[in-house]
Amino acid sequence: GWPTDEGAGKTAPQLLKTIEVEIKDTPLDEALEAIGERLKIPLLFDHNGIARQRIDLSAARVNQPQAKTFYGKILDRALFPNKLRWEIRLDEAGTAFLWISPQVK
Repeated sequence: GWPTDEGAGKTAPQLLKTIEVEIKDTPLDEALEAIGERLKIPLLFDHNGIARQRIDLSAARVNQPQAKTFYGKILDRALFPNKLRWEIRLDEAGTAFLWISPQVK
């Protein structure tokens, strides 16, 4: 996929939707799966990059204290401590997806 010139608000407005959330000691892969289902946007992973960095998505844990926040912030709080990041990209048809990859060093 390719990066988009438009921001999250235009490309994937659901990332800015505010919700009440609490996540307690949940495996990262399970949390991401649940978030992807709610967003109704595909989450694609840089599996090679994640493996090179030795990040285990099922061993990494997510904790989000109860708060009113938005999906983009929830993703930041889940991914950043686990040395990952997300970005919105577009496929050949112009459909948005989230690209999950290791943080750039």
